[in-house]
Amino acid sequence: MRTPLQSIMGLTEVLNKDIKNSDQNFILHLIMSSARKLQRLSENILDITRLEGNIMNLNKEEFGL
Repeated sequence: MRTPLQSIMGLTEVLNKDIKNSDQNFILHLIMSSARKLQRLSENILDITRLEGNIMNLNKEEFGL
């Protein structure tokens, strides 16, 4: 899942540098924003999977707000 997202993000950044049309720029920004959201979601899913499989440990500590 990471590889397709990285390709989408990288290619939209390259296209964004070359496109001067504001409508196309807006569309590219929407694509980049959605790709970043999907990337965060996939990272969260991987973290949860690691926690459930005891591959990742949480270090709990107290702190003041």
